[in-house]
Amino acid sequence: MIATIEDHPTRVCIITAAHNPFDQRVFYKEAVSLAEAGLDVTIIGPAHEHQRGCYRGVYLEPVPVPSSRWWRFLSHGRFLRLAWRMQADIYHFHDPELLPIGCILRAVGRCVVYDAHENFPAVALSRTWVPRLLRRPLSLMVDVTERIMACRLNVVIWVVDEQQARFRECRFTAVYNFPRLKWFHPWPCPEAASQEAELIHVGSLSRERGSHFLLEVMRELHRTHPTVRLNALGVLPYACR
Repeated sequence: MIATIEDHPTRVCIITAAHNPFDQRVFYKEAVSLAEAGLDVTIIGPAHEHQRGCYRGVYLEPVPVPSSRWWRFLSHGRFLRLAWRMQADIYHFHDPELLPIGCILRAVGRCVVYDAHENFPAVALSRTWVPRLLRRPLSLMVDVTERIMACRLNVVIWVVDEQQARFRECRFTAVYNFPRLKWFHPWPCPEAASQEAELIHVGSLSRERGSHFLLEVMRELHRTHPTVRLNALGVLPYACR
């Protein structure tokens, strides 16, 4: 998928409208990994102007943080202009709402990758800001349009193998959301490992994102590891504060 370019390093443009550019998957797992492999990587995403710059070999091109969901959709023209100006060798999209831009770039011969890192039709069913009667039609619309547009692109990336059924007509590969082991240090000695176990969760702590499931996991772990401790790092919804 990564071409060899003689006159310059392969340029990769990662684009997201809904995620923080420093999202664990977007930035650390993918962008930084590509930069460490010698590629020229730029992220276009919602950030403040003072955040423009290079971080760990990845350049951030900020797009104004939208004041509302609807304003985010109105800013897609800006994403297309910035993407076109980049003249990248590979474009990597993260949000289904940006698939039309991906299809435009693919139509003019660009290499386009779609990262389906969530089950977006299922996510649509859990959106509390969408009226309940509209959630299922919205989920169906997301499912159909996502599959049709994604299969027009070069490659689809998913997180879990169960997604293969939805994208069986597309070229695909998997980038699992496993932690990078080099960030963790082994226990200094077997005695220390037996004293206390620790589970680390990084991400949103909302119910839709699995906070209740996380508690169930802790309940099961406590049976075999009575001293297990949970370290949860993420945003707590206002309703839970």
